[in-house]
Parts: sequence; structure tokens; C-alpha cells
Amino acid sequence: MIKTRNRYVIASAGITLHLMIGGVYAWSVFTGPIVKQTGWAETSVSFAFSLAIFFLGMSAAFMGRLVEKFGPTITGTISSVCYGLGVFLTGTAISNQQLWLLYLAYGVIGGLGLGAGYVTPVSTIIRWFPDKRGLATGLAIMGFGFAALLTGPIAQTLMASFGVSSTFYILGIFYFLVMIIATQFIKKPRQNELPKAVIKKASHFSLTGQNMTANTAAIMVGILGLFNGFGRLIWATLSDYIGRPRTYSAIFILDIVMLITLILCKVPVIFALALCLLLSCYGAGFSVIPVYLGDVFGTRELGAIHGYVLTAWAAAGMVGPILLSYTHQILHNYFVTLVVFIVIDLLALIVSLALQRALARMQEQVNK
Repeated sequence: MIKTRNRYVIASAGITLHLMIGGVYAWSVFTGPIVKQTGWAETSVSFAFSLAIFFLGMSAAFMGRLVEKFGPTITGTISSVCYGLGVFLTGTAISNQQLWLLYLAYGVIGGLGLGAGYVTPVSTIIRWFPDKRGLATGLAIMGFGFAALLTGPIAQTLMASFGVSSTFYILGIFYFLVMIIATQFIKKPRQNELPKAVIKKASHFSLTGQNMTANTAAIMVGILGLFNGFGRLIWATLSDYIGRPRTYSAIFILDIVMLITLILCKVPVIFALALCLLLSCYGAGFSVIPVYLGDVFGTRELGAIHGYVLTAWAAAGMVGPILLSYTHQILHNYFVTLVVFIVIDLLALIVSLALQRALARMQEQVNK
């Protein structure tokens, strides 16, 4: 008799994997020290992050198919090698002051590792938790959002003790070792491995089968990472009760209100709170979308479909920072950018409401 594996161990391994690759969100902590050591322009250093996010989204589409074809352990191993190597070589790029190597290491190689690692646990964990899809997705994605909370302070300590280049060497080796171990635990459930009680409870709905010091900045990155992480878990869990379409509509409405608050409010505490709530919505978008796709398309090819959807994130990761920098350079404020984001959220809300009605009609036809 084959021993049944503990699904919470698999979920924990997925969270651990995402905690490692989620360190990408702490890039702003490294930007100042890198600029100081190399003399590179701040925008040039920031572009490495945009490049990494672009390759994350674009590679996720390809890696998502590999997850379904070869299993999460293979893609997790690819992620471990690429991300660990990319971070390690980033230290070499900084030490030798080679900007092209920074883009290749952190942007391309590291970005490929991010894409592989991001899609590795999601569809697998959803399969292990058919009775709690929203919670499962929140758990799977939560680590990615929480990572900045840990990476920011740790990176500050390492840079103060060993220097910028050595910090990337240390992190690269550490990321690889932790990720390669966690990956070995991420396996799809075998046939009849899930308890019958769990399967019985599962949802059967499927239509197709401001200026700051370095320490203050690190703390703020950590706080935003906390909301990013908790947002992924709380919103995804909430979607189990109110449904995915209503959850997305609520996210877009809160986005609009908070963006307007950023424009109108000058009170620092309220401004910071609005940013935190926006980050919770940002995290929510990533945790709710996989289970939303699973509801509509089923879980058979969820990894591949999820990867395709993430290409939109790749495009936004390139366009967003450029738009932000360009409008601020010309106008010396972020008013126009925030207005653009409000308009985008309004359009997204309209699409969300229309999709909600369309899905309701399709469900009625299925029930007939």
C-alpha cells in the first residue's frame, strides 16, 4: 500500500519556494548601495528589476506547460538553478561593474528562475486542496508576498557586514540550497491519494471540465511586503465564501478608492495606510487568479493557463515603471500616473462585472 503524503507538508514546501523567489520585491533595498558602489544611474539599476519581472511573466507561460507535462519537481529544480545562479552572478556584475552582466544575471537568468518557481507550486497545491481552493492558492502565493518582509532587514545586515557583492553571493547560494530541498517535496497527488472526505467537500463548478533613510526604507518595504503577503491569503480565502468574480470586483473598487486617496490626502498615516491596502490588493490579484481559472477551466491544464495569464504581468512590469518614471520626469509629480491607474482599474471593474454576469448565465445553462 502506497503511503499517503501530508498535503500540508507539500503546501509548506510551496510557501518556502515562494519565500525565496519573492526576495525580488526587496530590490529597492539594494538599489541605493549598488548605485553608490558602481556609479550607475538609479534608473539603470532599477531596470534590472523590470527586466526580471518581464522574464518572470514571459517564462511562466512556457514553464506552466512544463509543470503539467513533467511535474513540479522538474520546474522547481530549473527555478533553483536559474534563480540561485542569477542572484550569485549579480554579485559578480556589481564587483566588476558590468551593467550588461547585471541585466543578464538578475534580469534574464534570475527572471527565468522566477517564472519557473512562481508557477511550480500553484496548480499542484490546488490539486491537493480541492475542498479549499481559495485558501490553498493563498497559501501557495503567500510566501512570494511575505518575502520582502524578511529579505529587506536581512539584506541590510549582510551588506553592512560583508558588502554588496558578497551579499549576493551569500543569498545566491542560500536560495539555491533551500529551493532545491523544498522542490523535492512538491509532488502532484497520486490517484486515490486524497481522502474521500476532502474530495466530497470540493467545489464541482467548472464550465469546461517620499525620501527615507536606508533603514526606514527597508522597514517600509517589509511592511508593504506584510500586506502583500497577508492580502494574498486573506483575499483568496474570502473568495471561497463570496466567489471569485465578486472578490475581483471588490479588489478593483478598493483600488480606485485608495488611488483617489493617494491623490487627495496629504496626511502621512492615511497615505501609508492607502499604500498598504493597495499592496494587499496587488497580492490578492495573484492569489485569486489561479483558483478563478481553476473554477472556469478545471485543473487539468491549470499550470499552463496560469502561465499564459502571467504574460500580462510581464508586459505591465515593463510598461508600468517606464510610465511612472517618464511622467514624473516631465511633470515632477505622480498625478497623471495615478489617474491612468484609476482609469485602468475602472475598465477592469467593468470587465469584472460583465464577466460575472456571463459566468452566471453559463452556470444557469449548465444547471438546466
